[in-house]
Amino acid sequence: PAKGHAMRHRIAAAATAALIASGPAAAQIWERFERPDYRFAIEVPDSLFDIREKGGDRDRVTWRTRSGDIVLEAFSLPVGMAVSPARILALRQESFPERVITYEASKEGWAVVSGYETAARDRIFYERFESAQRSAYWAGFVLRWNVTRRADVDDTVKRIGQSLTVTR
Repeated sequence: PAKGHAMRHRIAAAATAALIASGPAAAQIWERFERPDYRFAIEVPDSLFDIREKGGDRDRVTWRTRSGDIVLEAFSLPVGMAVSPARILALRQESFPERVITYEASKEGWAVVSGYETAARDRIFYERFESAQRSAYWAGFVLRWNVTRRADVDDTVKRIGQSLTVTR
């Protein structure tokens, strides 16, 4: 009996250590948000944001902290099937010329760009776009956060990016 108790204790300790080591993103509760009418779905960490609101154009949803120091916008872009990932990035950069880009990549069906919102480098952004085969829609999100909140956001960016999907 004592041996079994010790074994259960070691298993519980190992499980706790694994959970702690997996980082804050794993411990959060995630909400799957779908907009079938605008053909996208995304997972959002429920505990990170205080407010969710739909944009005036209705194809955009915004999550933010009360202070606005972390903001996530998810949206769809009905741009047509012939638009390349590189063209999507170029269109976005034309809209935000003040951005300082530190990373940019694209392949068939996806594109990503990140960096700083302005030359002051006090606010970070990460933007990702996905397209489905034979779809005229691109889904996208942009996550913006103050550099002081980097520890709160860095682990969640990857999961948000992996969850973004274009539906048909």
